[in-house]
Amino acid sequence: MQIIHKIIFVFKGILALGLIALGIYFALSNNQQVSIDLILFSIESINIGLLIIIAVSCGTLLGILLSSIGNIFNKKN
Repeated sequence: MQIIHKIIFVFKGILALGLIALGIYFALSNNQQVSIDLILFSIESINIGLLIIIAVSCGTLLGILLSSIGNIFNKKN
């Protein structure tokens, strides 16, 4: 049974590395410059691939944070 957990762990690691490589390829292939004008600030020129990576990273971190907070409150009950 222990070997199955190791195989699953290795598979998840390979999958994560593949997704990271795909993200890097996606960012490098989208090299157009865009300008962003938000309410509080504006950015004159930023690479769209970098912008997508920043947005996905912020969304991932926010999702992890919110699910962690939910898990903490569920364990108290």
